[in-house]
Amino acid sequence: MDFKSEDLADLEEATLEIAKKKIVPSIILDSEGEPLMRMGTGGRFDNFFFWDTAFTVIWGRYFLDSLPIENSLDNLYAARTEDGFISREYNSIGEPIWQHNHPIAFAPPLLTWAELSLFELTSDISRLKKVFPYLKSHHNFCTEYYQASDGLFIGDALGSGMDNLKRYPNSWEFDNDGIKLKPEWVHSMYRPHMDKLGPSHQFTWNSQGRWIDLSSQMAFDAKCLSEMAKLINLEEESEHYRKKHNKLAEIINDLCWNEEHQFYFDLGYGEQIIRYHIGSYWTLLAGIVPKSRQEGFVSHLSDTKKFDTRVPVPSLSVSDPDFSSDGKYWRGSSWHPTTYMVIKGLEMNGFKEKAKEISIRNLDANLKLFKRTKTFWENLSPLKSEPGNPSQPDFCGWAGLSSVAIPREFLT
Repeated sequence: MDFKSEDLADLEEATLEIAKKKIVPSIILDSEGEPLMRMGTGGRFDNFFFWDTAFTVIWGRYFLDSLPIENSLDNLYAARTEDGFISREYNSIGEPIWQHNHPIAFAPPLLTWAELSLFELTSDISRLKKVFPYLKSHHNFCTEYYQASDGLFIGDALGSGMDNLKRYPNSWEFDNDGIKLKPEWVHSMYRPHMDKLGPSHQFTWNSQGRWIDLSSQMAFDAKCLSEMAKLINLEEESEHYRKKHNKLAEIINDLCWNEEHQFYFDLGYGEQIIRYHIGSYWTLLAGIVPKSRQEGFVSHLSDTKKFDTRVPVPSLSVSDPDFSSDGKYWRGSSWHPTTYMVIKGLEMNGFKEKAKEISIRNLDANLKLFKRTKTFWENLSPLKSEPGNPSQPDFCGWAGLSSVAIPREFLT
């Protein structure tokens, strides 16, 4: 399928127009005491988020003359704790919504990847030297607080970014084995709303499980830190994180891979949870899937009972009993960041034709929806070119991954 150049230009122009309207003051002040500007998250959110920022950088880097991309990253570094931890979400003045004591604060650690993606266009070594200590400290903090004794990582539904995706076994009943979210660990303005987080299975399942996405993302972050350290001539640091990446890869392949199902799964109480979700494909991008396992693992993306839907790639397998045809947020919707992640991982591992196929179908769905609605949506229905249910408009934000990054990087 060929796309008209004017359609691609329209997508980029509209993305940039919406994104500019989202620009707001950061928590960083200039030399005259005025706030520098940062990117907005998208939708109706006033807060700024860890992984939203990372994904916005990946497409926004193509418009450095128009968008405050570096400020948006620096805004997160400015909000870090003295120990170097960067929480998943902050209010507009830089106060954390969640404290590190609970994994609800543990976001996908993707800022190193975002910085390296930015570096691909700027070649700014001085920036890498500036940000490496921040990224290193955050990674080490997350290792100390969220790595379990078996080497895998614990997590939380909100923390992982996939808010309502069920990660626990279907047979599991509510218990008190996990880490309870205490009111003092939540920003005072949000404490009255804590009842929306529980008691429920979704937000009390954390340390009982091992999270394939967060474990793989930590391996990926170690790989990125190794690459960054090498670029700035920190050979010992580079070797340290290379070894850490290799060790995490070994653990994930040993504990999370299922030979019968040819898939990586979460664990619960030490046992694999046979539930196919999009988070498992972070293993491809992390570079931890052995060559001998790649064909079987990737084949699920061509299975109409799993991940081969009209609008790729659904967040949950079609065969899962909790899959929703209209998306139901992370129970089936196709999301820009995870679809981009899958495409990038496929390309990195030599599956270029599959990466192109998914890119074409993704762009086709988003283009059709844009032409009808004149905006970009937070997520899409997995079965038709419609917004997911629910889904916010004007999400630029990470919707720019589909309207800008995927066409530029995989289709031209």
